[in-house]
Amino acid sequence: MTDSTAPRQKQGHTAPSMLKMPFSVWMWVLAILLLGSVVTFVISNVIQDRTTQLALKEFNRQVDVATNQLENAIEKDKTLTVALQGMFHAFGTVSREEFSRFVAAVDIERLFPDTKALSWNALVPVKDTVAFERAVRLDTSLQAEGYPDFAIKPAGAVEPQYVVTYIEPMAGNEGAFGFDIGSNPTRRRTVELARDRAEARATAPITLAQETGTQKGFLLMMPVYQSITPGSIEARREQFRGVVVAVFRIGDLIEGSGDLGFSALRVRDVTDADESVDVTPEVIYEKGLQDLPASHESLVRRIDVAGRRWEVVYSQSTQALSSDGVLSRWAVPALGGLSTALAAMLIAYLATSRQRTLVRAELLTIDLQRANDELSQSNNDLSQFAHVASHDLQTPVRNIMGSVSMLEDAIGENPDDDIERYLQFLKDSALRMKTLISDLLTYAESGQSLDHQEIDLNTTLELVAAVTRDICESQNASLQIAEMPRVPGDEQQLERVFTNLITNALKYSKADEPPRIDVSARQAGQYHEIRIRDNGLGIDPACHKSIFEPFKRLHRQNDIAGTGLGLAICRQIVDRHGGTIGVEESSEQGTTILLRLPGIT
Repeated sequence: MTDSTAPRQKQGHTAPSMLKMPFSVWMWVLAILLLGSVVTFVISNVIQDRTTQLALKEFNRQVDVATNQLENAIEKDKTLTVALQGMFHAFGTVSREEFSRFVAAVDIERLFPDTKALSWNALVPVKDTVAFERAVRLDTSLQAEGYPDFAIKPAGAVEPQYVVTYIEPMAGNEGAFGFDIGSNPTRRRTVELARDRAEARATAPITLAQETGTQKGFLLMMPVYQSITPGSIEARREQFRGVVVAVFRIGDLIEGSGDLGFSALRVRDVTDADESVDVTPEVIYEKGLQDLPASHESLVRRIDVAGRRWEVVYSQSTQALSSDGVLSRWAVPALGGLSTALAAMLIAYLATSRQRTLVRAELLTIDLQRANDELSQSNNDLSQFAHVASHDLQTPVRNIMGSVSMLEDAIGENPDDDIERYLQFLKDSALRMKTLISDLLTYAESGQSLDHQEIDLNTTLELVAAVTRDICESQNASLQIAEMPRVPGDEQQLERVFTNLITNALKYSKADEPPRIDVSARQAGQYHEIRIRDNGLGIDPACHKSIFEPFKRLHRQNDIAGTGLGLAICRQIVDRHGGTIGVEESSEQGTTILLRLPGIT
């Protein structure tokens, strides 16, 4: 008789017990676990070593960027003393009012925040002290009462005196007005070096007369003569009138040069220590050294500061260096262990239920779709960022051009050759930066989604020929275009590819031979091969691949203009179309670029 109270077996499918799996399945699971553990351990160690190397490489790159920013800040500020020197040479006599107007025009507080003051330090013989002081006291060009309390300081002058005669801004720098910088032997020596070498010279670190805190400072001196720079030392000493000086607080200069995201920073002036073993380098700036842990990495760079040598020691804690690699070090063992466990479970699942495999495949499909959606969103965000960054980067370029224009207005219609060359250099650099920003935006946009349609390349090449017609005529160039195929793709981006390639062929043509460019096409299986042949300068075989990388150029900027992004943009667009681009052949007789684009299916 059957017991009616006995529990009934649950209906439906249940997961088979692991203990009921066949012995062969158990062996497969154990083998996968063992093999996965070994592979994960090996890969984890390799990844950790590689992560450390990459972290140190990135630290080295950040140090190079920070050093370059500091050097650029110093060079930018030096241009003010060059401009002032040019004004004194051009006008002969510069009044206090003209000096003040110049400083106001260049707007140093906004455009040159590192420069705390600009001054004119006139050479005053001791015998002329009384007359000089009287003339300054009676100078009412800027304030009606003049400067009744003006006097050269400190007392006990040494022949000759280099007196702070004009200084802007005056507010906050009253303590330096009338100061004889030649009263200190070190600063006097710097003046004499600037005078004899006719170049900007920096003083050793000093405590500024107007300093109210604890920072060290230095003076950047540019000599002024009775006429444009004399050729010999004797003539320079005879015609020497004084120095224009830019005043800096070292801490403000370093911290204002860029984002110094290091654990610690120390700067020493090693000029005198390099010249004498008995001199200890002077620490002129330090930050974060007290909190720097024992485990850290340090890199040293040296920079030239108008004749002085600064040693900059950048330090980063090991923890900060490795923070970017923490995810990699933990992710590899975690993902490796997870993958191994999943593989073992998959074997068990396959041995017990085909349905489980189908469910997991469906989940993976959903994850893949989500990843594709996120990638599409990321590409849209990148395009938006490129537009915003391009707009924002144009602002400082316009500021530079505006500053140059202000300098030209301040200097007048007849600047000397040096000033005109410097201003032209600034304008050329700003225009090149503007072009570079535009090409960077183009490069970013060329990686975005394509507007696919069927394109007649004959029409596309007609547009390219129209765009390049003026430059072809100016160079007496011949552009021959054969019958072109129809291909699928984005017409605007493919037009950019052919425009870049034909423009490049014209740009790198020979000086003694009119450019000749032939564009031809032929069917090659499922692809169309399009060749652009020219009779230009040719390309070194060692550079056939590298020229398609961003910023790779074969010539100096001064020889042939360009940003190094044109061919990189071409390759990115062609890759997005499922094609290839490369140098098929090149010699002294010219170059052939080969494009392979898919045909219409």
